[in-house]
Amino acid sequence: AAPLSNIPQLVKVWTAPTAEGVSALSWFAYAALSVMWVWYGIVKHDKPILLMNSALFCMQTSIAVGAVLR
Repeated sequence: AAPLSNIPQLVKVWTAPTAEGVSALSWFAYAALSVMWVWYGIVKHDKPILLMNSALFCMQTSIAVGAVLR
């Protein structure tokens, strides 16, 4: 469910004329935290943690990149 909650922000960043009000730094920090959780999922062989945080990482990185580029 967590990746789904990021969809409105992702749509806003990539469809609005500007990404004003979206902090790229915050989203890159969220993505960095997701990388740590992905690593934990790999080490513990925990597929739900691995899959959920991999999806979150992709969404968060897309939002951060969109905020930088727009």
